[in-house]
Amino acid sequence: MRTLIPTLCLALMLSACSSRENETTPADGGGGAMGSSMHQGGQKQALKGGAELLVKANLKKRVTLSGYAVNAKLGAILIVGQTHVYLKGLHSWPKGYYTGGDKGKAVEVTGVLSEDHGLPVFVPMKGGLAVQGMPVPEGTDLKKASRRWILVEFAFK
Repeated sequence: MRTLIPTLCLALMLSACSSRENETTPADGGGGAMGSSMHQGGQKQALKGGAELLVKANLKKRVTLSGYAVNAKLGAILIVGQTHVYLKGLHSWPKGYYTGGDKGKAVEVTGVLSEDHGLPVFVPMKGGLAVQGMPVPEGTDLKKASRRWILVEFAFK
């Protein structure tokens, strides 16, 4: 039961929205739109792959990740293997990319890999006040549990 509650909380965070068909960037510019010059003008090619690219050694490097589009409470995410990668400034996928459930359209996203420790995690205290966020078991490294991978300056297709 103790592991079921955190799992359910995380599942509830992964919820509905919309999409688009062509390569695009966030309308509000929050992701730092790259446009079509992503591989032109002498820029280095992006590292291409999946979850194996999500390591500290690739921070601040341009990567292309393959995964599935999903909308979550904290914004649009790309599910890469078992890992969630947030797309900075994209609050939901455009129409056609995500229709609900745990797996949206297969998509490639190219952007600069970053991380932060912004996930709201906490260890529930028996008889304590109700707290917002994602409960984690006692003994969990809260800094490590709060880490999330983020793509900035991204484009997807």
